[in-house]
Amino acid sequence: MWLRKEAQGKAALFWILATVKVNFVYAFVALWVLISVGVIVPASPGVDDFLDIGFVALLLISLKYALFEELLFRFPLAILVWLQYSLGSLLVFALMFSILFGLAHGSPENILIQGVFGFMLSLLFLKCGGLQGRPFKALACTFAAHWLYNASVFLIGMFF
Repeated sequence: MWLRKEAQGKAALFWILATVKVNFVYAFVALWVLISVGVIVPASPGVDDFLDIGFVALLLISLKYALFEELLFRFPLAILVWLQYSLGSLLVFALMFSILFGLAHGSPENILIQGVFGFMLSLLFLKCGGLQGRPFKALACTFAAHWLYNASVFLIGMFF
């Protein structure tokens, strides 16, 4: 399976940027479809409060949230790899953590946006060293993708 070959160097950077790009496209299309059928996906609690605090503070806050959420929702995968769970079991746990990640962002509807991103981050974790027993590298990759995404969303919110 494609997850078993660890992404290194430029390949890891490719996967980080691809994760962010694919999620932006997915989130835009999913939000458009959901709004079209009358489903409102609320913003994560407190996001509106951050948009008035300034550029640098916004980037620092998005950094803190990305780090905290990656430790909370991706680090358990490192423990499961260490315990030698099968890839199928890891993917099931990744799906469960992703549902929790979506719920942590507000409501059940958030599973359709943030939960999917959480699953993408879990796949990135496994691809960039998680499956190969390099949890700190894998967390660094997911943290980078998560922070890039959060910072971009916050910056878009600031200007639009």
